[in-house]
Amino acid sequence: MPEFNKLPNHTVLQYRLNDITGWYSLTECSRPGFDHLPDELKIDPSNQPFLIKQGATECIRGRQKHYSKFFTGLRRTEYPNLFIGDNFADKPSIILFQFHENRAVLKVVYIGGVQSIP
Repeated sequence: MPEFNKLPNHTVLQYRLNDITGWYSLTECSRPGFDHLPDELKIDPSNQPFLIKQGATECIRGRQKHYSKFFTGLRRTEYPNLFIGDNFADKPSIILFQFHENRAVLKVVYIGGVQSIP
């Protein structure tokens, strides 16, 4: 498993799944005032051909925030329950998504200013 604390310019967030609504709600953030990701996220099956071609069978999205919606495909990595996405709305960024407790908890690592992870 990669060590998140060795990543440059990153923010760690944690979300918890609401079983009734199906939305993940933000419970922790390592950087107060961080607003590059919404407070709520939802996972849906991917129906975009370009995402499926990239290996993203699921996508993750946020509720509308600042006139645009957060949206990215979840691409599998070599590690169990760890996925990678991106956010190019503001500046190039890579996002790691790690699921815990049968997907009840979602840990997100937002790495700003990078287009790929070596």
